[in-house]
Amino acid sequence: MHTSGLEVSQEIKDAFVAVLEDTKVDYVKVQIVDEEFKITGTGAATDSPTSDWEQVAKDISDEPVFYVKRATIPTKWIMIFFVPEVCKVKQKMVYASSSSSLKDGLGSGHFVQDYHISTTEECTLKEYTNSIGEVDQMDLLTMEEIMAKEAEEESQMSIGGTARHVGIQGIPVQISEAALAGLADINEGKITTCIFNLNPETEVLEVAENGSGNLGVEAIASFYKADTPSYTVFAYAHEHEGVSATKNVFIYYCPDAAKPRLKMFYSSVKADIVTLCSTKGVSIDKQVEMSELQEVNAQYILEDLYPKSSAKKTFKKPSTRGRRKLVGGAKFKR
Repeated sequence: MHTSGLEVSQEIKDAFVAVLEDTKVDYVKVQIVDEEFKITGTGAATDSPTSDWEQVAKDISDEPVFYVKRATIPTKWIMIFFVPEVCKVKQKMVYASSSSSLKDGLGSGHFVQDYHISTTEECTLKEYTNSIGEVDQMDLLTMEEIMAKEAEEESQMSIGGTARHVGIQGIPVQISEAALAGLADINEGKITTCIFNLNPETEVLEVAENGSGNLGVEAIASFYKADTPSYTVFAYAHEHEGVSATKNVFIYYCPDAAKPRLKMFYSSVKADIVTLCSTKGVSIDKQVEMSELQEVNAQYILEDLYPKSSAKKTFKKPSTRGRRKLVGGAKFKR
């Protein structure tokens, strides 16, 4: 998509960082003023997700606006993009082309969903959950109830879990010993590929069955499922312009058919898994995102590794009328 070219100022970045851990803030209101992103308001969190959405709806006027709103998962955010039908076409285009710039500037890894609306009636928890195709009872709980439920599940896992996995500081999920062994083998050059899945029940990063070894690009696709995301760390040996090279590629496969909450889970952990790779000696040279199986091929990866630079076109400057020219060694005037 064409972007507007607007950049998020350091002031806005710092303000967003300040509210990331402040759960008292539910949303940050951002508008485009004089061709710049400006924070034009904030909203305090209420006692329930339903009420949080209601207060956003009350704040909406007839002007286009972005609401950077806290998701049910406290550390994640939703980008609400409100543009009323009465807006001029130019305004609609400016806001539409600036959405990705705002997300990238704030850190796209913080966001789990975009929600485009044009009426206040669409700005409700019910309409939002319907739009992502799944209504979950977790969305109807208060923040305290969610935290209590998560604490209970973690307690049960620590008591009854027998799987062999470890916790690593800074990584929000547990890492199976098989996953750590797979990364170590890639680092040592014993294998080229390791395919990982997140277990949504235990929140453990696991290696897919038979998903480690010396696999080619096309073979990787055979491990992917039509409704389940995956991560793949792939030491890709190839040739580029006649030179042999090996690049560590991190493939994030997220099919459209995956459940929204599963997409959110994988998206929220992806950056941490890339960091884990680096700490285990496997520095990622390129991150690639795919949503369709036919994209899993060598050509797609090579194009991402070595994007073609568009050559600048030069035009010959026309001569000025009346200027002297040299013809056969003689000068003359028109």
